[in-house]
Amino acid sequence: MSTNAYLRYRINMVVYWKKRHRGGCSRPHSRYNSGGGGLTNRPLKLLDIGCGCGAMLKTLSKYGTAYGTDMSDTALAFCNIEYSNKDQVKKGYLPDGLPFEPESFDIITILDVLEHTENDKASVATTLRLLNPGGFMIATVPAYMSLWSNKDIVVEHKRRYTRRSLLKLLENENCEIVKATYFNSILLPPIFVFRKLNNILRPNHMENDNNLPNGFINALFLNVMRIERWILQKHRFPMGVSVMAVARKKT
Repeated sequence: MSTNAYLRYRINMVVYWKKRHRGGCSRPHSRYNSGGGGLTNRPLKLLDIGCGCGAMLKTLSKYGTAYGTDMSDTALAFCNIEYSNKDQVKKGYLPDGLPFEPESFDIITILDVLEHTENDKASVATTLRLLNPGGFMIATVPAYMSLWSNKDIVVEHKRRYTRRSLLKLLENENCEIVKATYFNSILLPPIFVFRKLNNILRPNHMENDNNLPNGFINALFLNVMRIERWILQKHRFPMGVSVMAVARKKT
């Protein structure tokens, strides 16, 4: 991805992720504390792999000490502006270039990262090694190769996933799946139609379309996501634009 495209993508994602993950995986302490998941009610040590511009770090830092890592110097430069704790943001890459010791974290978020890696299986194994026993990994990935478009090429995706393929990726004798579900499900039909039409009408269009929609459309999308988040508290969706999995490292 070109530097300009990358900057536009990451800056827009700062705005988007802050709103989108105000709940859900941005509330790890309250959801996976000693009452519901095995973590004690103490300050946690958290890591965001692929932290980009640091959009998640301020939220994660509410629940303990939050660290971030990214392979991009450009992203880290923005992250150091967005997130003041510079000594907790380090350059690193999956699967074997993360600058942390094994069993160092209680919760690790790896949001829309695995699809960029050459070896996603080894990347998951590395992530699990960094978790303390009883710790949680929260992963999100894009869903369905049928939604593949030039946008995936521009942002350097290697693949898209299904719930089944993500679960297969997470198969490990040292972890158990707490929850795995599709999300961004209500928006699947219009996104599917748009992607298919775009592939037909603009097959060679390679510009990155990660600009945020206008205020009304963006507010509509965010309200849809709030509805989904409420539903996901007790249920899971059978299909969607993205897949999320929560895995717990065995004690």
